[in-house]
Amino acid sequence: MIKSKSIHAPCSPEDGVRVCVMRRIKGDYCFDLWLQELSPSEKLLEDYNAGYLDWDAYVQRFSEEVLNNPEKTSAFTALKELARKGTVTLLCHEESDKKCHRRLLIEKIRTDFMGSE
Repeated sequence: MIKSKSIHAPCSPEDGVRVCVMRRIKGDYCFDLWLQELSPSEKLLEDYNAGYLDWDAYVQRFSEEVLNNPEKTSAFTALKELARKGTVTLLCHEESDKKCHRRLLIEKIRTDFMGSE
């Protein structure tokens, strides 16, 4: 199972393996693995946070940078293998994953790497 949570939320045994997918870490957070390569680039973060991009444009650029990038396949495969063994929780700054790359990552993993499992 793979799920999503804000890194600011308290740690819980139900989280399983806690995987941080943030570009930068400022603070003392509780996580087991950091997959920085699955985070948006600094430039993408800057452009989105400054309001230069709406959510749809962000998704398009994140797809190009990460979701459709063959160099990221090994990171997705690692998450898939962890999820096969137990619960994996992706962590990022955003409270909700409605407009967060965590949701995009989970959709990609479920669709492309886990299929009907």
